[in-house]
Amino acid sequence: MKYWGVESLTKLGSILGILLKTDHYTMKKTLLQYARLLIEMPLDSMFLEYIEFINDNEVLVRQQVHYEWKPIMCTHCQMLGHDILICKKKGVIRQEWRPEGNANELPKEDSGPIIEPYSKKRCSKSYCCTSLGRQKTRKTNQLLPGLLETKIKEKNINSIAVRTMPGWNWIHNFSHNPKGRIWIAWKPNIYNVELMSLTERMIHCYVIQLHSSKKFYISFIYGVNHESQRHVLWQDLTVITAHMNSVWCILGDFNSVLYKEDRIGGEEIKDHKIKEFAACIETCELTEMQSTRACYSWTNKTTWSRIDRVFINPYWPLLADFTQAAYLSNSLSEHTPIPIQFHDAPKPKSIF
Repeated sequence: MKYWGVESLTKLGSILGILLKTDHYTMKKTLLQYARLLIEMPLDSMFLEYIEFINDNEVLVRQQVHYEWKPIMCTHCQMLGHDILICKKKGVIRQEWRPEGNANELPKEDSGPIIEPYSKKRCSKSYCCTSLGRQKTRKTNQLLPGLLETKIKEKNINSIAVRTMPGWNWIHNFSHNPKGRIWIAWKPNIYNVELMSLTERMIHCYVIQLHSSKKFYISFIYGVNHESQRHVLWQDLTVITAHMNSVWCILGDFNSVLYKEDRIGGEEIKDHKIKEFAACIETCELTEMQSTRACYSWTNKTTWSRIDRVFINPYWPLLADFTQAAYLSNSLSEHTPIPIQFHDAPKPKSIF
């Protein structure tokens, strides 16, 4: 508590960059697991894993630093926003088909990789909240997946659900949208899911993981394309916040950027385009979950933007030690899948 004042935090934050603000809970000293600061840092700066200072007893103190987000830089082209795995400047992989004949014959050294034909068929966007336990399993039945824009007709939902994931329970919003924009699924012996709210733009649930008894709220979002119609979504989130005093995660396709830097290409982003979304996030006291891999979550090959996000409220650290959202490479869909990963990493030790 001794170093929790504005002056002390400003001095400590200045080691990394320019302190812009602290969050509500740090300012009010009501959530003391760690101090949360918004610091402006150059993109090409070193992201220190810890800072050091001398305390009043002339003892050197080393304080771990946890970043909610770091910019991604490609080691091949030195550009920001993607990694080397999806770098478009590495060159195009040549397709080569193995001729009939001796199956044991090895290709020549300069023949390049042999790849499968690529399908042009579109698929849905997917978001999933992975198992909350400490086990390292990656079994499918440990997931709590959310699917957006499945393009499945209502008459086919039961047959496809049974064929795709037999024994799973499902919730969708066909009752509010003829295209059923949002689906979520779970194994009933892994999770207990209670539907709290269902709209055209959101499915809001209360979830209990049965083996660990961990409880949390989760909201899967699909923001409509028209800016005026998203106003209802921001209102719905604000109403939920007014009664929320527990762990909460909000994720999905918001169809809106939060910052001007969230888009490359396309039309210029005006202030009024992001003002209402930003105001909603601030009012709800949400923060973006730390993420890895790709910076942009949607592309049509001429425009790249970050419209798919994962937000958490201040109570989320009480659920898990460390979580991050992995923005995977998109393939058949224009959107990237975003699994939430749970790791056994300790929270930063507080010295305040």
